[in-house]
Amino acid sequence: MDWLIAAFNLYTLKEIICKIPYLLVH
Repeated sequence: MDWLIAAFNLYTLKEIICKIPYLLVH
């Protein structure tokens, strides 16, 4: 199950990185 947690963390990190520019603009 560790791979699932790692994948989830990676996905969450990617989402945060994608949202940072949006948050900075608005």
